[in-house]
Amino acid sequence: MGWVWWAAMAWASPGGEAELLGSEMALGAVALGVPALAVADDLDNGGVILVGGGAGVLAGAAAGLGVARWKHPSEGQAMAFTTAQLVGLSNGAAWGFALELDREAGWIGVGGLAAGSVAGGVWMGRDPRPGDVAIVRAGLLWGSLAGLSARVIDPRDRFWNVATMAIGADIGLLGGALLAAQPGGPSREQVARVQIGGLGGGLAGLAVGLGLQGYGAGNDRTVVGATALGVGAGVGLGIANLRPLQGAGTLSMQPLSGGAGVTWAGRW
Repeated sequence: MGWVWWAAMAWASPGGEAELLGSEMALGAVALGVPALAVADDLDNGGVILVGGGAGVLAGAAAGLGVARWKHPSEGQAMAFTTAQLVGLSNGAAWGFALELDREAGWIGVGGLAAGSVAGGVWMGRDPRPGDVAIVRAGLLWGSLAGLSARVIDPRDRFWNVATMAIGADIGLLGGALLAAQPGGPSREQVARVQIGGLGGGLAGLAVGLGLQGYGAGNDRTVVGATALGVGAGVGLGIANLRPLQGAGTLSMQPLSGGAGVTWAGRW
């Protein structure tokens, strides 16, 4: 459970080293945990998964400490390095499973992680802002969810189901990178607020869609459509509330035809 503590510390700490260490431990657990799944299936022993995941945590901790001592990264640099690793790991494993290379997919993911480490090192050298990397991560997230939605709307064979998520993630990653390249981007906290708005709206839309489907008034496409509308509304509200209030404003009573009303006067 040590990696959970480090991940919580990384979230609360503005320092890049804590961010790097927590993320590396989580990535390591996934990178070695996935190949362990195939080994566990061969040996019919679930304990292999725990061993693989635990070894990945230790390897990730060693890698994180090594890079932290070597680079002393800023928050943006740490985010860039681990984001590139995540992209390499997820792409490698996803395409391995899409091509039905179940036993090799985990190790392909490890190879992708190594390639991502090289790319992340190059990205670190550009000293990116945390907000810019957060935008790239947002594109990765929403692209993945869009790919998942395509799979729900039109499920086909295994290659299609996995490949749509991988392609969606990569398209979202590209879109996020293009947005991040624009000058005067938002901070990491602002991106997080938009993300929370989008996820909250998506959950509300999902609940509505499932409710309609439960009453026989919709199908899987209704659920996806309601979720997408909720995400759009949530992201829109998140963007609209990025700017802080300038001044507290004033409250006053105003006479209305049916009585009195309360008005607020201020400036965004």
